[in-house]
Amino acid sequence: MAGRLARLIIILLAIWAASCATPPSFQGEGGILDNPVSVAISGRYGYVTNANFDQSGEGRGFIAVVDLWRALSNRKDCIVNWVFTDPFIADIKISPDGKTAYIANRDRSQIQLMDLHDPVHPKFIDLDPQKPGFQGIRTGIQPVTMTINRAGTRMYVADVGSGDIAMVDLEENYVIRHTHIASGVSEIALDPQEQYCYITNKRMGTISVLDASTNEFVTSFTPSKGKRRSHGDIRGIAFSKDGTVGYAGVRGPDGVLAFDTSKIPVYAEDAPFDWIPTGIAPSGIALSLDGTELWCLNYQGGSIVILDTLINQPKFVIHAGAGPFHIVFFDHLIPEDPDHAFALVTNFLSHNLSLYDVRTKEYIWAIP
Repeated sequence: MAGRLARLIIILLAIWAASCATPPSFQGEGGILDNPVSVAISGRYGYVTNANFDQSGEGRGFIAVVDLWRALSNRKDCIVNWVFTDPFIADIKISPDGKTAYIANRDRSQIQLMDLHDPVHPKFIDLDPQKPGFQGIRTGIQPVTMTINRAGTRMYVADVGSGDIAMVDLEENYVIRHTHIASGVSEIALDPQEQYCYITNKRMGTISVLDASTNEFVTSFTPSKGKRRSHGDIRGIAFSKDGTVGYAGVRGPDGVLAFDTSKIPVYAEDAPFDWIPTGIAPSGIALSLDGTELWCLNYQGGSIVILDTLINQPKFVIHAGAGPFHIVFFDHLIPEDPDHAFALVTNFLSHNLSLYDVRTKEYIWAIP
């Protein structure tokens, strides 16, 4: 017990130190990216949504295409294309077959589709050529995040403006049903069994659960553990590979909450079982490809806390750029070592990406 406490103290001191100093490599505005929000990967290419919240330049947002194979050897030569969009775009997801990208367009309250058959030169798909602009799938007000089932037939969209979840038929590209939750819906994710859809809420301080087959509300619970009760602003959500444990990134108090999914839905309030402290204002969280680590981005602290999922304790702290927001993992780019994994992180405030070696926990460099 004493050893575990000492290790925790050391980790917390490292988190504090990481939040107090930013490596020179991350200083500046990046020069090419502009408020990068989300990134999705298909094959050797990554697609980054840039929201341009201050509407600088011509006031447009854009999708940056990143050649990940090049990124491993030359950070300045890896952004190979960009496609202009409206500003305020948010999440991006790619269909399981890698042929279509879906972009949450908050300004138009729709999900726009992009053809990826030519991965370097993606093109928007217009679902209604009779109307001006590229028309996508109409959802609720201000869609921000999405999740897609493994078959690629259903999408679930969190609409932060209207506080609802839209269930989308991706074969016909239309909304089957809207389910109202509450204002402030944020992250959305399917459990590995695809039985339930979990939605975090950054205003209400709850996690809501929907039946994935019907989009009907099932239950909700407050991410609390003992006296550590959340005051709201719940961001990221992720699951262990077998789906037995869920993780939520919570602000106030800052940390990651682990919950037992077997308690859902009947004993939902008893689901939380552990609280792991992190840095300041946790944002995105994601499980490593092998399932042994949970990476937690600390938006205000400019650091990443890596948790050991076997014991639910921090084991590494590494630097990030300013305002780390979203993270994805990828591998299979090194032929002689196809399981060698890397992580790509969007830095919202420093307007760049950061690339990490997952095996060694080393920061490689900032992109661009």
